[in-house]
Amino acid sequence: MGINSQRTGGDTMKTTIEIDQQLLRQAQKTLGTDTIKGTVEASLRTAPSGTNGPPMYLVDTSVWIHALRPSGNAEIQARLKPLIVNGQTSVTEWILLELMTGLVKSEQPPSLLQWFTPVPRLSFNPEWWDTAWDLAGRLRRQGVSPSAADCLIATIAMKHQVTLIHCDTDFEAMKPILRLQTLDWTQYLRAS
Repeated sequence: MGINSQRTGGDTMKTTIEIDQQLLRQAQKTLGTDTIKGTVEASLRTAPSGTNGPPMYLVDTSVWIHALRPSGNAEIQARLKPLIVNGQTSVTEWILLELMTGLVKSEQPPSLLQWFTPVPRLSFNPEWWDTAWDLAGRLRRQGVSPSAADCLIATIAMKHQVTLIHCDTDFEAMKPILRLQTLDWTQYLRAS
């Protein structure tokens, strides 16, 4: 792999990267991306916890609903804001869909999507369905019955090696059975 950079004027720089094709295919498979640009962007956005950069968090719908509404939980809003400002929050397409289903009449889908434009979206690789199905079966055998959506979100968090921030007791019930890293913010709901 080789990197060549040259300044093109002002604060702009053009960088050319020679990437091993096998490594690129592996990264695309892992990140669930189709293009080179998408793969590079996704890898820069989703540095796993434990790397030198700040940790990335997947924020569940159960937190976003409190953070986005003016009448939402003030403690959750205060805790989430610095993570958003520092670029440490992410969503999934599924979480966006869940948020869309909760819009009130005065709220418009394009406005919500516009608000989430700078927030990285963690991809879902179709090959991860096997993991999600296995996870659901394992949980059920242990007496834990989360929703299909929660199994999907947990799978994405684990595959991207990010911590899931939530206000949903199902994720805490899943945690001892899986390698799911979580931050449980339900305590802030009880405090208000």
